[in-house]
Amino acid sequence: MKILKAYKYKIYPDRDQKSYLVNCFGASRFVWNKLVHNFNSWTHDGPNRVLHSKILKDTEEFSFLNEVPAVVIQQKENDFNEMRKQYFSEKRNLVNLNSNGAVVMNL
Repeated sequence: MKILKAYKYKIYPDRDQKSYLVNCFGASRFVWNKLVHNFNSWTHDGPNRVLHSKILKDTEEFSFLNEVPAVVIQQKENDFNEMRKQYFSEKRNLVNLNSNGAVVMNL
């Protein structure tokens, strides 16, 4: 039997580090929300634009995305693409009940 351990760490960032983390988390959340909005606004009739991080970063309005590392935005885009792949997969029901009635996650 494999024993899993968990560790908790507490960090105390200074003012510059807090600002950096806030920018990274904010940009990540912004990109995710833009990708979800684009995904939800897709129609059969209209001109549907493909949206990815490069388009967002090159837009003058969203130039603040150039202030965060590219890996932050790319990872959020990869997470969204994985979510979209799971959304369209044949096996969408991820929760089942076993014989005792307990929830079993199908991952």
